[in-house]
Amino acid sequence: MAEQKRTSRMFPGGGKGCLILLVIGLLLSCGVVVRPASEFTLANRDYVQRLRWMDVPGAARYLAPEFQDEFIEQFTGWDDLHVVDVRVTSIEFLNDGRQALTRNVLEYYLLPSVTVKTFRFEQKWSYLGGDRYHPGNWIITTAFPPFP
Repeated sequence: MAEQKRTSRMFPGGGKGCLILLVIGLLLSCGVVVRPASEFTLANRDYVQRLRWMDVPGAARYLAPEFQDEFIEQFTGWDDLHVVDVRVTSIEFLNDGRQALTRNVLEYYLLPSVTVKTFRFEQKWSYLGGDRYHPGNWIITTAFPPFP
């Protein structure tokens, strides 16, 4: 009587195909390299959005700890302040992409006036922590300039 070869329904071919896919997946996952400049876009976009909607505590999280309280105090009590737009006009990457200088525009009006005013400011960002394979965080390393 001829002996039948048993194969699994889940892993046809004795699981060799799954093993090969697993090895390939492991090898490819080792090649993931963190690129600080590409992560900057997400952090900067979120920060600008929070400024636009006057989510002051949320925006403050992007500042270095020594500047957070001052930033929150600077925007506390401005019930008549209405932000029309916040946008980044330019980004300059420095230090091999681990620092960035942004030039920003904040358009606002302060009631009872309805005249839209423009506030231009620069901020320096730094990529802290992380290494080639582990992400770090982008934080603003300069104080928010005096707001009119």
